[in-house]
Amino acid sequence: MLNKLSEATGNRLSVEELKQYQVFTEVPLVVNAEGGFMKADIVLLKASSDGEIIDVIVIENKLSKTTEFTARQKEGFYAIAKSKDGCEMTVHYTVKCEGVELSKGQTIKIGKDKIYRIHDHGESNGPIEIEKITDRIVNVKTH
Repeated sequence: MLNKLSEATGNRLSVEELKQYQVFTEVPLVVNAEGGFMKADIVLLKASSDGEIIDVIVIENKLSKTTEFTARQKEGFYAIAKSKDGCEMTVHYTVKCEGVELSKGQTIKIGKDKIYRIHDHGESNGPIEIEKITDRIVNVKTH
């Protein structure tokens, strides 16, 4: 999967660089002022030695290329995709991974070039495809 993700970034991030990221799953990110949130399936987080977050990559896992995003995912990914310099989102509740945690209320900035959708066509041994999520892919009709 890291090879495919590296390719999806236009090889701006090598496999070795991607191995430096902490992997979180099911991260709840607030997407609107009313407190609605989406769960990001996979969040790759890179932090400095003093714990400052320096990069965030979000990967949404879907069964196939045609599987719809939820209403909150559409809202959240659209906000990120349309942002000029990235979109700040707040962690809805604390999640932990191997002793590292994203705390409730913590803000993370997600760049519009750092959101991807992965799918395998529903085949456990099938080909994996990763593509960048854009505002066209999210297809929000309410905006």
